Amino acid sequence: MNHTFGRSTFVFIVLCFSLNCQAQNIYSLHWRTDLSITGLSMTTGSLGWGFGKTVKPFQPAELALLDRNDVFPIDRKATYLFSEKAAHTSDVLFYAATITPFLLLADPKIRKEGGVVSVLYLETLTLASGLTLMTKNLAKRPRPYNYNPDAPMQLKQQSDARKSFFSGHTSSTAASCFFAAKVWSDFHPGSKWKPAVWTAAAVIPAVTGYFRIRAGRHFFTDVAMGYVVGATVGWIVPYLHQRSRFH
Repeated sequence: MNHTFGRSTFVFIVLCFSLNCQAQNIYSLHWRTDLSITGLSMTTGSLGWGFGKTVKPFQPAELALLDRNDVFPIDRKATYLFSEKAAHTSDVLFYAATITPFLLLADPKIRKEGGVVSVLYLETLTLASGLTLMTKNLAKRPRPYNYNPDAPMQLKQQSDARKSFFSGHTSSTAASCFFAAKVWSDFHPGSKWKPAVWTAAAVIPAVTGYFRIRAGRHFFTDVAMGYVVGATVGWIVPYLHQRSRFH
């Protein structure tokens, strides 16, 4: 997730350039709101990067002490799962969801506010990434495959093996999908397609989370928390920028 958080610097530059721009219809930039979001993103991301320096790879002796019976019952099934194919599928869904909000610009109404919407999306990505990075490197939770003898030892002895909570794929996918659904709905409040749009926004990150569990990369609770955090960020950033709130 470090590469996503790196965009926060770009967000700050764009904000400094765009704060004086007047939104036309739905959204408006506001210096207090934007600096608060950018500051929170940079703070959580920086803390996450710093905490990440303290995450050390598992040693064989430490791995030998891990017992799946110590895992919450709701999460235990994930310790029996491992699939590179499922991991690849979750990657595809992750990248597909990341570009989905840019498809909004095909809508003439949204394209008129394309600059502001792009800034809001960058804020969404960096905030979700910063919260995820900080939590992962604070929690240092072993991934499910560490309990699975079928998983390769080389994978278990990487520092990423201790970054299970919470799921970054799920949080980023949920943030992107809920952002896209929120923006589209704000521009089309009376559309009959709103139920379908929101259903898709809810299902895609859920499916991504399923494949992360199937891959042995995350527990159910990792995915559930990632979903909640990502969906909340994806919805609240556009909400905080609705022009009606400033007028």
